[in-house]
Amino acid sequence: MARLFSKDYHELSNSWYFNHAVIPLDKDDLWYWLAADEAGRYQMRFFPSQDKTEYFSEWVEVLYDPIEEKILRHRCAECKHDDSCRHYLSLLRYAYLNLSTDVFIEEALQTCDGDALRGNPRWLDLAHDARLSVEGIYDPNTDKIRFYHTAFQDLDVPALIHLIKGQKIEDEGLRANYLVLDDYELQLFSFLSEHRAAYSAKGSFWSIYKKDFPAALALMEHLDGRIEIRETGELLTFASTKYPLALRIERAGKEAYALSAVLVDELSTWYAGYPSWLFFRNKVHKVYLPFKDDVVNRLFSQDMLLSARTWCIIAASCTRSSCARISIWILTAGSSFL
Repeated sequence: MARLFSKDYHELSNSWYFNHAVIPLDKDDLWYWLAADEAGRYQMRFFPSQDKTEYFSEWVEVLYDPIEEKILRHRCAECKHDDSCRHYLSLLRYAYLNLSTDVFIEEALQTCDGDALRGNPRWLDLAHDARLSVEGIYDPNTDKIRFYHTAFQDLDVPALIHLIKGQKIEDEGLRANYLVLDDYELQLFSFLSEHRAAYSAKGSFWSIYKKDFPAALALMEHLDGRIEIRETGELLTFASTKYPLALRIERAGKEAYALSAVLVDELSTWYAGYPSWLFFRNKVHKVYLPFKDDVVNRLFSQDMLLSARTWCIIAASCTRSSCARISIWILTAGSSFL
């Protein structure tokens, strides 16, 4: 019986930084699960006990080679792959003092790095945990929106774009595992690259013009709950039901009429297209309006004046049976249905 991770512990534990960085942990302060891959290596993920959650990272993961008796790589939920991560160093000390290599005698969960899965466990975790974050949706002072892929830290995004386009890349790991990303994520990455106003590898973001955002939303809708609003930390959610939109027509002077949208909730912002997208804080509704984009913008800006002839045409357009996707009502000033 040998102490667990002893080689890695002895390599690092003599440093001044190690002894000042480690978090004091007692037996049973960390829990773990264990999985073995086809090469006989062990993937271990450690979690803090309930009493230690405020002192320790959500999890620390290591890949251990029992032949070399070495940790091949590590990853922390907070510090990623940082070699100076105090959670990783604390884990080494905890394992050395409280665990032995007998843990590998236990029956480990068998995982497969062959052809059965879309990617290895590390890539599957990445695809499950990582989210895009979006900035600028609600800012009227900018004409661009940024999409940050910071959470996809293990992903070489420029190389991924080359791969999506059918070009050759050198990264074998990416080539073997990129299909852990679903079709809509890949389509969105491709769209952002194709329509980018700018891309920053250092900042890990694309920016696109707001005029292209409605088309992006059609892809983002399929990633419901997996895209974060950068300014607030909330997740974007897309409504599955039609929004009960009413359009009110009332007189504005002797010959003109004003057309306005009657909304139950406070509208945060909107993006005109077909469909148009209405944002109520972090909840998004799509509506099909038979109007040009500039008309939609005037409608929700409360700046829509019509002649008598025009509003009759609009009423007919919104009520004809060919517009089955339109979920709106036309109301006169007296609130009677036409």
